[in-house]
Amino acid sequence: MVKGRWEMTLLGAVVAALAGCGSDDAITESNIGDKLAQTFCAAEARCCQAQGAPLSPTNMQLCDELAPAVFIDPAPPPFHAGIGAACLRAAQDFQCLDRTSIDTLCRSVFQDLPGPGFDCASDADCAAPSGGYAACTSGGCRGFFAPEGAPCAGNAYSCAEGLTCVGAAAFVTGTCRKQSSAGGSCQYSYDCVYGTDCDFSAKVCAPWVKVGEPCGNVRCELGTYCNGTVCQANAAGSCTTT
Repeated sequence: MVKGRWEMTLLGAVVAALAGCGSDDAITESNIGDKLAQTFCAAEARCCQAQGAPLSPTNMQLCDELAPAVFIDPAPPPFHAGIGAACLRAAQDFQCLDRTSIDTLCRSVFQDLPGPGFDCASDADCAAPSGGYAACTSGGCRGFFAPEGAPCAGNAYSCAEGLTCVGAAAFVTGTCRKQSSAGGSCQYSYDCVYGTDCDFSAKVCAPWVKVGEPCGNVRCELGTYCNGTVCQANAAGSCTTT
């Protein structure tokens, strides 16, 4: 960790980190952890700042140290640079809400996952979807950020922006389709457009819950959290991510 990093202003730290995220440096086994910490923590700092509850320098440092822990590194690790690129893009889009889908995707950077086919020996053998990435896992090609109608790997970041992977459990092939707006069907939270969440009891997308309204099935709007009964405004100096 660079000495004096935490002496920068929060805004300066975010700008510097996002600039690094846009770098053309190749993603490798040795730098993916640092890249994830830089990208994810900058996104978290940005959305917390927007909520009026900025992260403290201590929490920024904790994020920097803990973010790479998501990676599972077996021996020998079957490193997938294509999934690593998808992981970083997902981290950059973090909105201080549920990060489960990001963690699930990033864990697969070092995992040998069940593949849908047997037509590749390495990531280089796979044709990436337009604007996306591809990876070879267990002899089968998987695309990330695929267009509408294309096969997908069953997670939030298999499909292009505004799309979701339907008809699939985690990492089982499905089809990319447009995310649902309020009242539309859903299976996971990422099936819903931004500003809505999947009400799992009804399997439909519903708007985020506002301050003072009952909470439980649907997440609270940005800058608030569920106190167990109703949505309540965040305390200053912290950022609630659930």
